[in-house]
Amino acid sequence: MKKGRIVPILVALMAVLAGCSNQEESSVKHKRDSDTTESAQTSVVETTTEPAKQEQAVAEPTAEMSFQSSGASNLVNSGICCTDGERYYYSDTNTRTLYQTQNGTADVIAEQFYGYYLNLSGNTIYYADAAADNSVTAYDLSSGSRTVLCNMHVQELTLYQEKLYFTCTDGEKRTIYRMNLDGSDLESLASCEDLWYMTIYKDVIYYVNYENDQYAILSMKLDGTESRILRKYNASDLCIAEDKIFFAERDTRYLYSMNLDGSDVQQLNSTYSRCINYMNGQLYYYGSEENGRNVYSCDLNGNVTGKYTSGAKFLMLMEEELYYYDWDDVLHILPLNKKSEKENTSHGTNIVSYKQEDVLKPVRSYLASNWAGYTLDEGNITKQGNTWIILLSESGGSRQYQLTIDLTTGKITILCTTEDILPVSVYLYDTAPSVSPSAAQLSEEELDSIANNWCGEHLYEQAVVWQLAYHDYDKNGTYEAFAICGPIAGYAVGDTNGYNIFDALLFISSSGEVTELENDSQYQDQSREFFLYDGTDYVDNYMEYAGKGYYVPHYRSGISWQLMYGVKDDKPYDTGFSGHISLDNDGDLLYTPNSLFFACPECNNHVEHKHILAYDETSGELKLAVKYPSGEIVNYGDLIS
Repeated sequence: MKKGRIVPILVALMAVLAGCSNQEESSVKHKRDSDTTESAQTSVVETTTEPAKQEQAVAEPTAEMSFQSSGASNLVNSGICCTDGERYYYSDTNTRTLYQTQNGTADVIAEQFYGYYLNLSGNTIYYADAAADNSVTAYDLSSGSRTVLCNMHVQELTLYQEKLYFTCTDGEKRTIYRMNLDGSDLESLASCEDLWYMTIYKDVIYYVNYENDQYAILSMKLDGTESRILRKYNASDLCIAEDKIFFAERDTRYLYSMNLDGSDVQQLNSTYSRCINYMNGQLYYYGSEENGRNVYSCDLNGNVTGKYTSGAKFLMLMEEELYYYDWDDVLHILPLNKKSEKENTSHGTNIVSYKQEDVLKPVRSYLASNWAGYTLDEGNITKQGNTWIILLSESGGSRQYQLTIDLTTGKITILCTTEDILPVSVYLYDTAPSVSPSAAQLSEEELDSIANNWCGEHLYEQAVVWQLAYHDYDKNGTYEAFAICGPIAGYAVGDTNGYNIFDALLFISSSGEVTELENDSQYQDQSREFFLYDGTDYVDNYMEYAGKGYYVPHYRSGISWQLMYGVKDDKPYDTGFSGHISLDNDGDLLYTPNSLFFACPECNNHVEHKHILAYDETSGELKLAVKYPSGEIVNYGDLIS
């Protein structure tokens, strides 16, 4: 046998992987030759032999054989690795080589081996041979002989209870088939317009039906009978383990679970989850492109327990090793129990510089979801270096807990101080990007420096940042900033006359990208003014309403008016409203348009009311409305129509 170190390998990723492709890509429909219809009825058995090895028939199944599919969720993610618990094999689809691994080295088992969906039984590997149009092939490890069992173009080949199951495209339909290990008794079990994620668990077949963009989860018995719809819509990335169905919601990719009968659907967390896989009580998946496609692990309740690498897709697992392709189609093998020093320290986000509110916000959210009935004593925080200790009390109970926050790693630990209960730990801050800044977040000082550098390069005259409003505007866990810039020669920042001459309004994303929203530096007469003070106090121009943050700069040029900007997915947008905008004591966003053409019927009728901007949950936009003392809200457009 040849030996070599396991190294990253360039992979020529085929259309065979289309079943686990990203949300925006469509399923690849593989067309077969004109004789395919006949081949679907009659299995084809062809045997080839490695040079210098004797031909040997495929081993007949025996009771002693161990039938291994190496995890159903591994197979739907292209299944390039398999194991029987003692031996470990993986297919390098670039060099077309089959390897056996042991103690960190890779032994070459077979060359010219172009295989996906590897299943191991005894001394035989069953796989889809990409060199032969993904035909079902058996490779005998003892003799090196190869036997083509079925010449259909297959995906998601799965060995289960002495049968081979797979999916295949038939014209405009995709079909689930099964057959014996020798290729006989080919049966069609289910067919629909498009389906993927075929998974077999405890004598039941599960899959996702793509028809009419419904993405429903279905189940059926092994013979194709008793088909049931478990979830009617929006499912993807199916993974079944520990008597639970784990899946990603198709639109958001948030992680969900439900019982095997479709009941008790629960959202486990709000992180982007693709190519979900399972091993040893943990789920593994990779995150969004915006977050670097980091690979995460979480427990079965959705609490993230690890962060291992970045830039991944098509995750496969084998014991303590993670196999994954990166987006340059390079194959990597990462020992999960032997992470590099960099990866060992990559848990969590260094939150030492966070404000107290930023630290506690995700903790409150975590407690609300997982520790209902327990309350933090936020007024009594003990600090020991970079560790905070806060008491956690059980409402109406006698137990007392101590919650510690490691500001260096972002790990929180809850320990019961009154009873002998094992502590609970979770790396919270880099696992809940919806409620806390991510590792890529730039600080307020860094965004201010970026804005000042931009001023020096782009403005008409030498200018500086007068004001930086640094907040999490879209409440997705990352902080952005709006910056007002003006000439050094203008009024000094903080001048109590109330305003400064204004040159430009900038938006700086959490990663430092600058967007110029307005530019008045061409007006050398300096006719436009900007309010920094309301006469006595500094104005941040930041406003929170309906769970979002908005930037409301205040201008003056003959008349006084305000614009209103929002942020979505780290990008700024103009809400389309300008005029006088303020929050009242009732929490309503009062609004008076800056227009001579604004005519309110209720004003003319002297009906008691107020003009507000109401948040529309459906569109995600603000709309002008009228609110009455009764609390009733009517869209302004409905009043004048």
